[in-house]
Amino acid sequence: MNSKSFKIEKSKPWPLVIGVDISATSMKYVLVKRTTGAVRVEGFGKYLLGQDSEEAWDKLQNLIKMLFKKGSAIAKAKIVVGISDTKVVLKTESLPQLPRKEMEQTLKFSLQQELNIVGDEGEPVVDYMPVGPDPSQTGNTLYLCTAIAEDSAIQKIGAFIGNDIIPDKVIPTVSSIANLANFLPKESRRKSVGIVDIGRTRSVLVIVKDEKTEFFREMMIGGHDLTKSIIGTIFHEGKAIQFGNEEAEEFKMRFGYPLGYSHGMVFHGAPLEEIATMIRPIVERLCGELQRSVEFYKDKSGGQVDEIYLIGGGAHTKHLAEAISDSVAIPVEPLPLTNSLKISGGADNRMKFAEKYLEQAPALSLALEKDNRTNLLPAQYKGELKKAARQNLIKFASLLVVALIAAGWYQLNQILTEKRDRVAQLERQISISSQNTGFLYEALQKQERIIAARIAQVNGVGRQDNMPIYILQTLSNILPDKFELTSFVYNPEPEQGGRRLPEDVKEKEDAEEPVLVDMLGSAREITNDVEVYLARFILDLNTCGLFSEVTLDKKIYEKEKATFEFKIVAKVKPEA
Repeated sequence: MNSKSFKIEKSKPWPLVIGVDISATSMKYVLVKRTTGAVRVEGFGKYLLGQDSEEAWDKLQNLIKMLFKKGSAIAKAKIVVGISDTKVVLKTESLPQLPRKEMEQTLKFSLQQELNIVGDEGEPVVDYMPVGPDPSQTGNTLYLCTAIAEDSAIQKIGAFIGNDIIPDKVIPTVSSIANLANFLPKESRRKSVGIVDIGRTRSVLVIVKDEKTEFFREMMIGGHDLTKSIIGTIFHEGKAIQFGNEEAEEFKMRFGYPLGYSHGMVFHGAPLEEIATMIRPIVERLCGELQRSVEFYKDKSGGQVDEIYLIGGGAHTKHLAEAISDSVAIPVEPLPLTNSLKISGGADNRMKFAEKYLEQAPALSLALEKDNRTNLLPAQYKGELKKAARQNLIKFASLLVVALIAAGWYQLNQILTEKRDRVAQLERQISISSQNTGFLYEALQKQERIIAARIAQVNGVGRQDNMPIYILQTLSNILPDKFELTSFVYNPEPEQGGRRLPEDVKEKEDAEEPVLVDMLGSAREITNDVEVYLARFILDLNTCGLFSEVTLDKKIYEKEKATFEFKIVAKVKPEA
């Protein structure tokens, strides 16, 4: 395929986004505001949900209700929800360029088998984005494809839907990890870099190059496995020393994996050497999984991994990075907090965020999403978002019409003020000079007649100015969801080439001419019943009470481009 014909869609980042990372036991969020040339964290937080699933669900709903209450800054943000504990498919496919509908059907068929969807789980929700031409197969494009069972996606956002909130995006968290490449050291951004998210129950290795995901692999081992290995009873010098969850978490933060320096040291009366022995199998298992994943990537791509950075709650485990580095023979360290990431709230808030940075990094990566990336939000909710956006657009158009009318009214008033000032000036000239008094008096009378005509014209415009708003409000209610209006012109100018009338005759005829409305629109998607919906729309226009005549001026259906456009001309009733 000619590389010039390949084009990746570009778009501006959303200005205000909240990334929400929900696991079985916690919810983490990061609110990000993008300014010119900078990213600033406006807010962040973590809430524990508890172990009981029903209790966790109720708590999650209450948390979302609290966070997204009307009037808050968070309520104005775009919402990106990450999927990490639900089965998803994320893979690269080589396919020829196809229309979107055919592409979705092709992917649904191939990915449904991988998802192993059965029973009432519904069809898979699929999405894709092009990543570049396929160098190994001429004419094909490489697509990053992702899919999830529809029921799983709905369940993931159920706590939002229960609060009448529809997230803007639902994506696998692993696909957003590449966004963190923006915060890597400059010398690392062109390298093949591994980012390991050590979650509670699982870990994910994502290999990134040039800020794109090249490879990922899940490992069913996480930070909680390290914690569980410490919990229990240690017998030392005839004493039974009990370690619970709190002591285990403290040990991970203070000592972590203390091989090589633990001789003679104790923790709560227990030798560090014995505790390290309990942790060793878990650490060795994690290192082994990472090493196999890195070797698999090297064999598959022919490349190498230059560096590895750790994120997630498990990345706080002390000395874990050194243990992994020794195992895989690659430099490993926790992902550093770069100065290019601004934190609102001053030095104290930056220090608080730095303490939570590693476990908040997945939520931060979600908040760095753009609108042109893949989205696993089910179609019914995408439709609701589009409908709301369309209604907001119509409201904005109504306000714009009002603003234009107000501006026109202001300009007319300025003209009238100037005319009145001119009349006053003429009156003063008449009062101080007797020369040409008759001429000046006649000029004054002429100016007064012009002003009276202008006032009558302004009053007539004022009486008609509300009509475009009424028409726009009516259209927003009767326009079928399958269509969108691309143009709305109230009382358009006549086509060029028509006869020109003398001013006195034209003013008389203008008062008798009907007011017209031109509506241009198009179909959002082409279906067999699109013309039925157009006919129903024209019927609704005829019966809404605003128009005396509605005419389909033209319709254009281009099968090759899969487009359907139409133009409708409506005559406004004089008494409307």
